[in-house]
Amino acid sequence: MCIPAKLNGEGRLTPSTGFPWIPRNHLEPAVLDSDHYSVGSVERLDEFLTKHKEHHEQWSAYWEYTLRLFKYVTNQGLHEFHLPEYGRAEQGIVTIETSVVARHILMLYDELMKKKEQDYPPCYKDMQAWKTRHCFLCCQRRNR
Repeated sequence: MCIPAKLNGEGRLTPSTGFPWIPRNHLEPAVLDSDHYSVGSVERLDEFLTKHKEHHEQWSAYWEYTLRLFKYVTNQGLHEFHLPEYGRAEQGIVTIETSVVARHILMLYDELMKKKEQDYPPCYKDMQAWKTRHCFLCCQRRNR
């Protein structure tokens, strides 16, 4: 179950503009190999999403919507869900989507960390004297 959400400055989850979803490679008829298991059908997911398009402002309403979707598609509640021959993980996985700008800054850091110090761009060497954003602008201009 994938649940798009935002984390606000106070550390609270808020609903995203997207809808919760179940990856289609775990829904029939898309399950084609033994590396993937089926939890329901694409038809049931599409049925639910077509009937229930409401957006929620409050996390509690969004969470209830997510639970209803999961139960509709899988015929099991999220907290009771199990598959034969599979164990149950007690924790979830959180992935963080970075903005395009942040992604490029992180890529720049990764590249700089691969280099030896004498190969750093001049503006990176002087970073203590510059504001960070000036350094990134300088590095971007130099690489063009």
